[in-house]
Amino acid sequence: MWSAFANSGQVCIRTERVLVDRRVADEFIARVVAAASALRPGPGTADGEFDIGPSVRAAHLDYLERLISDAVAGGANVALAGGRTGHLGPLFFSPTILTGCTPDMAVMRDEVFGPVLPIMTFDTEDDAVKTANNPPGGLSGSVCSRDVRRARDIARRLNAGSVCLNDALVNYLCVEAPLGGAGSSGLGFRHGSEALRQFCRTETILEDARRR
Repeated sequence: MWSAFANSGQVCIRTERVLVDRRVADEFIARVVAAASALRPGPGTADGEFDIGPSVRAAHLDYLERLISDAVAGGANVALAGGRTGHLGPLFFSPTILTGCTPDMAVMRDEVFGPVLPIMTFDTEDDAVKTANNPPGGLSGSVCSRDVRRARDIARRLNAGSVCLNDALVNYLCVEAPLGGAGSSGLGFRHGSEALRQFCRTETILEDARRR
């Protein structure tokens, strides 16, 4: 929940979509909807009165609505209908949760960057990995499981710059570890020694050992 809706979902390594085992999907979805329903949209205050702030620009709300409409047209269900919260101002969009999503939907492929969370079920580990690696980009991901060894194996199969096990977003706070993407998520890193090296120029000098 924190990873999906922190900063109104405007975080580059947030949880953009969820793949959940079909055997626990009903309980999982019920818990997520209940928790998201309790989030309070409003302007930021120092006392923590509100949980969901505004989006950075009004045009992005149109984009979020198009993603939702496309998913519903493709067979998705709206488990939590948040959407525009007009009485708070033109930039507010309450948490929205979609279920029954499929890999071909734009909301599962494109970067959402807002308080919209699509959920899709899977039957096998291979199915989950294939779907997770389907979009062209791969900045960050998470694997949640009681079986840590299995979670590690899955993490190694993901096409992502970084993967958190049983957590999310914490890789941004781990400044000694490189943070970068895979595929179309971009080149280069921030954090870690790799981030420093990209500001350095490498010079190669070759010497013929026979002429020493």
